[in-house]
Amino acid sequence: MHFLETRPAAGEFIPYYGTYINLVPAGNLGDILETQREATRRLLAPVNDKRALHRYAPEKWSIKEVVGHLADA
Repeated sequence: MHFLETRPAAGEFIPYYGTYINLVPAGNLGDILETQREATRRLLAPVNDKRALHRYAPEKWSIKEVVGHLADA
């Protein structure tokens, strides 16, 4: 799969998202996403099911819910 190594032009996205787009490091997006995938896997590997469902306070999200929300976004 080929990924562009350039950022989208200003007219190709809603200005609100420019802040987020500018946070993406320069380089091949596929390589960047693979690096992030591996870093996330290493971060979450030690989290067992009990810990993933723990809430530090009532009505607060669990680790599992946060990760699910990030995946949806």
